[in-house]
Amino acid sequence: MSSADQIVTEVVDKRSLRFRRYLAEERYEAERILAAGGQGFQLIARDKHLADNRVLIKVQLYPFEAFTKGRDYFLEQRNVRHRAIFKEIALASQLNERVQNVPRFIDYFHDENVNLYDEYVLPAGLGKWQINPGDEEARDIFIAYELLTQGEAPAETLSQFLKRKGKLTEEFVLRMAGQILDVLWQLHEWEVDDNGDPYFYIYEDLKPENILVLGEQSYLLIDFGGLTRWTNGSTPGLDKFYTVGYAPQEMFEDANHLDQTFDIFSLGVTMFQCLTGIHPQKFVGQEDRAPVLDYSLLNDIRLKPLTIQLIRQATQFNRWHRFRSAKEMSREVERTLGE
Repeated sequence: MSSADQIVTEVVDKRSLRFRRYLAEERYEAERILAAGGQGFQLIARDKHLADNRVLIKVQLYPFEAFTKGRDYFLEQRNVRHRAIFKEIALASQLNERVQNVPRFIDYFHDENVNLYDEYVLPAGLGKWQINPGDEEARDIFIAYELLTQGEAPAETLSQFLKRKGKLTEEFVLRMAGQILDVLWQLHEWEVDDNGDPYFYIYEDLKPENILVLGEQSYLLIDFGGLTRWTNGSTPGLDKFYTVGYAPQEMFEDANHLDQTFDIFSLGVTMFQCLTGIHPQKFVGQEDRAPVLDYSLLNDIRLKPLTIQLIRQATQFNRWHRFRSAKEMSREVERTLGE
């Protein structure tokens, strides 16, 4: 089989994305793209070494300007990405020891990324350079996560599911929130490391694109590239991952001192979006502001009053007015479902 026969192209969100059908010396056979974002996309693949079990494989994407500034600049940006990937690998390994219902990290490997094969013209008449298959620049790092599915039920992100359905039912949204809160509660709990230092995790980029729907009964958080380990409530100097529309106001005012209510805000916004079918970016007046949701839209839906109050409290502008923990919000979700 020629190299060209292994290149697959899919259009995702009006973008033409390419990937190799076989990765890691044909251990993984890619089936399709699950989701794509600004930093990369995720492939659903089969592990040919392990009974054709499904896995999620993360593929890096780079902005065009990373190439047009020259080879050295691109390699610098790629090294930054690689440092972030190794951070994710370390955190994912720790995460699997303490959190249930998340994809299990199983592997990372170097391979050629076909999205890097192209010719780039440099500005100001500086010529052009080309990345070819086999070049050092064409190699990248891939991460594989185990993906446990229910039989042959298709896996799709909550964003894809919502796009297909338009709006989701109150019971669906509450059950989804309950399962995601189970994961957040495990992430947010304080632990002590080998040096005696207390720490916890914030997911930081909770949104429909990062929630996997399996058979409308099981929901998983995926893509832990934004997961951050926090010690004593601060991580000065670290890159912060967020998506405008889902990030609370403290991200824009004091991003070095966040707490667990960050994820609670993002989940509340996600619930609002699922019930109304309206993307939260519509409620963002400025790029450096959190969304100011129009709660009257919830009144137009036949919801339980407790559901409306739950979302209002989770998405308060002032973090001290939100639920103080995932466990507290989870109890309220259970009470609302039982009403």
